[in-house]
Amino acid sequence: AEVAGVLASATIMGRSDRAYSTSLQFVGIPEDIWKAAAETMAGEAIYTASLLSGEVPDRVDSLFVALGSSLVPRAEDVKLSCTCGHTAGWCKHACTLVAIVADKIEERPFLLFELRSQRGEALLEAIRAQGSGSVVTAVASPVYEAHVPEAPSARGLPLAECLDTFWDAGPELDSIVTPIEPPTVSHPLLRRLGPSPFKEWRFPLVGLLATCYEVMGEANLDQEEEG
Repeated sequence: AEVAGVLASATIMGRSDRAYSTSLQFVGIPEDIWKAAAETMAGEAIYTASLLSGEVPDRVDSLFVALGSSLVPRAEDVKLSCTCGHTAGWCKHACTLVAIVADKIEERPFLLFELRSQRGEALLEAIRAQGSGSVVTAVASPVYEAHVPEAPSARGLPLAECLDTFWDAGPELDSIVTPIEPPTVSHPLLRRLGPSPFKEWRFPLVGLLATCYEVMGEANLDQEEEG
């Protein structure tokens, strides 16, 4: 099978020795919806991280549905053609081609974007354009607000009267909740930054930093469990 842009075609063998020319032409998603999708993805790190790793984000189709479209093609989004002469809906040759295209998407996830008139790399660039244009925008991440016990209404002692104990941690420190949890997406900061700008270097800088993050993260998690 060959896939070029929004068109997938193949020669499919039937039960007899005869082969049939079968094609699927996918309807492209309008440019304004792609633009709106890029704006939304730029606001959530999980989308950018998945795209940077060459994957299609898990919840991305729900995003397009909310915009009035669908990334995963529906029956009405595909125009089929087959020389078998079958006219009542989908013939077995077209269904076979759908299965072949699905396998190709499994091997090359960005093909799903191409079938809907957008290259995956172009989508990533559109997301980057929402920020500085050179790196992926450092999107606003939810900030954890630690639970701090309500401060007593009584005023503290004057500084002159507590100089010896001013920097001592009081018993209230044990009540502050600061959980340490692994990130939802591995190496989120490195994924946002993208490939190393030092193209001429043979030293795997990004790989080294990723290893350092993993080692330090595991050490902190182990310390949290032991504590």
